[in-house]
Amino acid sequence: MNESMRQEIALFRYGLIAPLVNGQVDPKTYLKEVAERIHQVPHHGEKRIAAKTILDWCTQYKKGGLNDGRTVAIPGGCHLKKRITF
Repeated sequence: MNESMRQEIALFRYGLIAPLVNGQVDPKTYLKEVAERIHQVPHHGEKRIAAKTILDWCTQYKKGGLNDGRTVAIPGGCHLKKRITF
């Protein structure tokens, strides 16, 4: 996977977690709605994304970016300031 592909995937992930990171939504409601949708994931096609996966991405972002060895970190921006628990 090249750098451009990694960046596209990282931006997709950030797009899903941004409302949580920025405190724009109720976490439980948002995660339920997002998990029910089918998403067009860059270079992977249509996928459902579990609420736990989105929470994992938030945790990764809080620790310094969306870098799991396959995607690149999102530089700058806000950081998750509170832990989301259920």
